[in-house]
Formats: sequence, structure tokens, C-alpha cells
Amino acid sequence: MGFLNNNKRIFDQDYNKIKKICIKNNSLFIDTTFPPTDESLFLESGKNSEIVWKRPSELVDNPKLFVEGASFGDVQQGILGNCWCLSAFLGLTLNKSLMNKVLPDCTKQEWNSNNHYVGIFKFSFWRYGKWENIIIDDLLPTKNNELLFARSKTPNEFWPALLEKAFAKMYGCYENLSGGQLSDALLDVSGGVPENIVFAKFLESEECDRNQKISKLFKLLEREFACQSLMVAAIGAKGGENEEVLSNGLILRHAYAITAVRYIELDAKNASFKYFSKLEKKMMIRLRNPWAEGEYNGAWSDASEEWNQVSVLQKKELGIVLGNCVTPHGFFV
Repeated sequence: MGFLNNNKRIFDQDYNKIKKICIKNNSLFIDTTFPPTDESLFLESGKNSEIVWKRPSELVDNPKLFVEGASFGDVQQGILGNCWCLSAFLGLTLNKSLMNKVLPDCTKQEWNSNNHYVGIFKFSFWRYGKWENIIIDDLLPTKNNELLFARSKTPNEFWPALLEKAFAKMYGCYENLSGGQLSDALLDVSGGVPENIVFAKFLESEECDRNQKISKLFKLLEREFACQSLMVAAIGAKGGENEEVLSNGLILRHAYAITAVRYIELDAKNASFKYFSKLEKKMMIRLRNPWAEGEYNGAWSDASEEWNQVSVLQKKELGIVLGNCVTPHGFFV
């Protein structure tokens, strides 16, 4: 990842003033500080691309900012290696207050006849110790009439693509989003101070047995999740290892949003004999992969026998159907 866009001019654009001018001139906004050219795509000039910039209305008949609100099942990663920021976007969907901060006046920005659509959108990120507005147009990089980068699973919903574009503008270009620090993205969208917990070091640091340490960490995660803290997880890697897929389907150096932290009760009536002697409440977290595919296949994965220990009622509550335990909400570990 490169450096932040040092052009302070990107924070000085007046959304209301620009929109009024566009309405008066009956024109659609084109952002000259982040133009729809290769300059906004690549770190180096001179790269040729076959990318075509298109507005949502050129891709679908009925574009919307949100379709039935924002949910963590919406966000899907494109060809950029930017799971570090998309996982933070996924976390935003669990905190309505922060989502409204990052995407202010979303009702007034929605596509409808009352809002005088002119192709301009406003986002807000925490920079230089305060919330700064980022203004963008809605021209998005496409190829063969398909979005290249972040998109929603719902074809006519565009908040993920537009939020990613605003992030790319803040970081200078889209290529600058390829690889980054989870803590940076969390800070940008929350204004909070990120805390990085390395699991192996946490286990070494506490003067109690392993089970007590794990229980202590789980209670910390449970408390923070209840407070709507944004949380993401990743598996560290040594040396040059980069997004290698492990045998259980998890990916090294890949960011997953944490979408639930909870105990799952094991049910004696549904447990097989081999589990009967160790019935308990399991400490579980649910993860969501921005790729929206290539999921976990280990214990508690899709159709694994561990789910036989869980009551039908609780599986229904969790949105789990046997044979399809990887829901749009993610997967449990």
C-alpha cells in the first residue's frame, strides 16, 4: 500500500455548493480532484487499461444506495487485494451510528426524484484528528459492463462500490488499496483507537492456564462486540507467505470481519454418543470473508458433524441449514 493522498484540496470540496451548481446547470458531477482516468487507478502513470468508467444508471435500471438497509452480507470483494478495508466496511454494517457517520445524510443521498440526483456523493472519514468529508462522483471502474472492484451481492445496490471509491480517493488511487493495515481502516471509519491482539502473545502473557486465558479473551471479545466495537481477524504469516489457502480453507494474511461473538449451547438430545461426555457451551465467533466464497471447511463448517450437537431451534436462530452452514452472515469457528 502507498501513502495517503497528500492533496488537502480533496477535503475542501463543498458538497452542497457543487450540487447546487450541477442542479442549476442540469449537469452530472465529474470530480476533477479524482478524475475517471488511469490516474485514479494506478500508482504509476503510463499504464494502459481497458477499464471504462460508468455510472450506476448505466449498469442497472434502478440504482440504489441501499436496498433494504446495509448488512454484512452485502459486501463482496473485487479484483483488488483490499480485504483490510472491506472487512472494516463489513463491520460498519453492525454499527448503525458509525455507518451514518461515514455515510452522512444517506436518505438525502439516495437515488430518488426528490433528491435531485446529479451523480455526487459525500462520505466522511477520520483524518488528522477530526472527521473530514470526501466528495466523489459516481463514475465507477468497469470492464465488460461489470464492476471491477467492490460491489454488493444485490446488483442495484451501490454503497460498497461508492464507499470503496471514496476510500481510494483518500489513499490516492485504487491501486493504493491493494494491501494495508487493518488498524488503519478501523481508525479511518471509526475515529477510535484500534487495539491489536496477537493470540499467541496473549496466551504467553497471562499467568493462568490456557483454558482460562481463552475464556478471558472470549469475554473481552464478547463485551466489545456488545458495545458495537468494529472487530476483524486475520491469520499471520511468516516471511513472504501471502494469502495462502490452508487445508481448512482459511487464508493467511486475509482479513475476516467478526460478525458475531456468542456461546452456542450443545443439546444432549441431538448429540451423538461420542460427544455426550463433553456437553458444554462452546465459545464461538462468526467470521465473514469479503470474497464471499472459498470458505472454511474445518470443525463447525458447512455440514460438519459438530452441528449434530446443536438443537434445531438454535440452528434456526443462527440461520443455519444443514448442508449450508456457511450463510451470507459468515461461518462459525
